[in-house]
Amino acid sequence: MDWITTKEAAELWGISMRRVQILCDKGHVDGAIKLSDIWVIPKGAAKPIDGRTKNARQNHLAMNETMAEKHFHITFADARIKSDKYTKKTDKESSEE
Repeated sequence: MDWITTKEAAELWGISMRRVQILCDKGHVDGAIKLSDIWVIPKGAAKPIDGRTKNARQNHLAMNETMAEKHFHITFADARIKSDKYTKKTDKESSEE
């Protein structure tokens, strides 16, 4: 498995290195592992949703799909599967299942 540092993740995700460390520490980055005093993140890990604003939540899915295709060379369907766990289902969607 390929790994990236918090610095590399920060550059890919457009956030600060410290914010990446905080997200890792809180368990929001899937597969992140702390080795001694540094965090390593799986290369294909999706950026966790920033739930502080509605606009950020709505744009999260689109951004992850674009990043997945551009940086990680995975298919659109793979990115959608990873991102779905961060989106809430509406009552209408839940009743359709």
